[in-house]
Amino acid sequence: MTSYWIEIKQCPNCDCEFTVWAVASCNTFGAKFYTDGFVDGPMYDEGSALLTCPGCNRYFWREDVPTRESMRDSQFFSDSERRSLPNAGQVHLRHYEDMLHQALWKTKTQEKYIRIRAWWSINSAYRGHATQEIDLSPEQEANLLKLLQLLDTNDSDELITKAEVLRELGQFDECLKQLDQPFDDRYLPAIDAIKTLAKCKKRQVGLIG
Repeated sequence: MTSYWIEIKQCPNCDCEFTVWAVASCNTFGAKFYTDGFVDGPMYDEGSALLTCPGCNRYFWREDVPTRESMRDSQFFSDSERRSLPNAGQVHLRHYEDMLHQALWKTKTQEKYIRIRAWWSINSAYRGHATQEIDLSPEQEANLLKLLQLLDTNDSDELITKAEVLRELGQFDECLKQLDQPFDDRYLPAIDAIKTLAKCKKRQVGLIG
């Protein structure tokens, strides 16, 4: 089950007051896990670090818009005045490629966040289509090359992400080289899936397990 906190925020650009549904808890029961780190599940909601003001349609980092009030969903639904407020616009995966043009980030962490989700958006066309040949545009390839520079190889999660990026770029030997070291057992299903695809010289995103 997915539960939410409702946050009341006010746009710093146009002063529009709106609600943001912030994930309080969720789970991965019945979810599919992919080699690029994307999770697709009926009760899984990653939430979003970015939001869109419903008044002026500008993107903002959620952390940059102060929360005026926060409450459980039960409290929110019992108040008709709060219920009448517009919701923040949803940020879908397809929006992240557009965000690359706007360079909305102010930090390396924010840039990495946007570039990874732009990558997930590209991979959406290949999920569940294992035989479909991956075809990256020059701009999409440039995004992955930049992402490689941002990933921290001292972090196991990011090292595995780097190996997957290399595989999807067709750099299979370098991918396998990155994974040729000890990892904690919890990473092994993802590593095995990536290695299997790299050894078969397949670039498409794959399922784990």
